Formats: sequence, structure tokens, C-alpha cells
Amino acid sequence: MSFLEDLKVAKEQPRKKSDPVAVMVNEALYELVFYRADGDVWADCVARHPARPGAIVDLRYGYNFNAVVLEIAPKTGRLIEDDAEVELPAEAWADLIPALSGAEIGSVTDAIWALNEWDPAQEIERAKKALKAGSRKKSS
Repeated sequence: MSFLEDLKVAKEQPRKKSDPVAVMVNEALYELVFYRADGDVWADCVARHPARPGAIVDLRYGYNFNAVVLEIAPKTGRLIEDDAEVELPAEAWADLIPALSGAEIGSVTDAIWALNEWDPAQEIERAKKALKAGSRKKSS
């Protein structure tokens, strides 16, 4: 396929999403899923949240890790309810984030970071290795 053909196919594919992330609200278990943010949305968010001096996680990634992923969460997250994905209003996210435990916030941030940073980087590395090995096949 040509670049423009690949671009057209990519545009029509569903966005990648996370595995469900379990959270507790009022002692009840719920699940959230997150979708990969559009690249321009992610880049804009990263640009608005510079790394905090002395924050090791921020220095590693070059931006305020927690601020970025927690801002992206309401834009890309959905509640799984009766096997359907439901968008939550901004007010619900504003109440949900501080209500979560540290472990739950960790699971949310891990899912969002993986979708937007780790997974794309790994996809590129696999494609480079395949190209180096003489294959033009796409990685999956």
C-alpha cells in the first residue's frame, strides 16, 4: 500500500483502547476504559504541563506526568455500564478523580500512558525491526 492508502485505512480504524480498569466508588466495583487520544490533543496537553522540578517521573518523560494523564482521562475515558460504554460528564470526572485511591489512580494513569506513549513507541520499534529484517509487512 502507498502512504496515502495506509493513511486512509488508519483513519477508518477504531481508536485503540485500554483493558478495563477497575475502580471502587461507594464500595461498589466499576470499570473504566480509555481510548488513545488524538496525537495533537496529547501533544497540546503535554505542552501545557511542564515537568515539575525534582519530580523523577516528570524528569523521565519531560512533562508533568500526573497532570497530563489526569487531564486526558475525562476526554478519553468511558464507564462500562451494562456492557455499554458511557461517557461521563465533566462534573463526574471532577468528583471521581479525587475519590480514587492511589492504587486506582496508578491503574488509570498506567492505562492512559501505555495507550499514548508506550504502545505507539513499541509499535514503531517492531516496525523498524521488521524493516531491518527485510520485511515490509506491518507490525501488529
